[in-house]
Amino acid sequence: MMTLENTRFRVKIEIEETYTVGSADNRLRCDVIHNPLGFSRGSMVKAYDIHVRSAEGERETIVVGSSYYIPNFLLVDDLLAMTIVDKLVILRLEDCEIVQVIEFEPNYLLDIFPWLDGYILWGELDVVKLDAAFAPVWSFSARDMLVDVNVPVGESLILQDDRIIVRDFLEYRYEVDRNGKLIAEYAPDKTSREL
Repeated sequence: MMTLENTRFRVKIEIEETYTVGSADNRLRCDVIHNPLGFSRGSMVKAYDIHVRSAEGERETIVVGSSYYIPNFLLVDDLLAMTIVDKLVILRLEDCEIVQVIEFEPNYLLDIFPWLDGYILWGELDVVKLDAAFAPVWSFSARDMLVDVNVPVGESLILQDDRIIVRDFLEYRYEVDRNGKLIAEYAPDKTSREL
């Protein structure tokens, strides 16, 4: 599915096709299984096999997510940040333990990106600025869902040094400064309302 690398870690992430929550038939060779959303037997889940390689050795863990959701991953030093539905899950790679689960309900999380001195968490309802420790600093929401189906995915959210440009489902475009303040908004007819 994907491989992420930095100077200390190589992280290979694959879908684990055979895992079922609570099943005695699970024959996994991993070190630990994490179920951060608390899915129960019979839930529609998708499991992710996370294989971590470093100079200290290898570890393997399973993280259980929803079968209706495609998670996104970001490798940051010795941490792996994962978006799972409305949660940001932080996995410490040295021991494959979850060190933090941050809920952003009811914000369905689309992706996470490094930006300035922290991160931008792109959700269906909000764009959230996180600091270096993944704590929320500010959030911005618009008229509708922060996805414009009429443009390529890479144009629905654009990160620049001094601003974020985001589009919503109604085709409005917003420019937000580093502090989460609205700078300008553009209606679908391309007229601007500078603020």
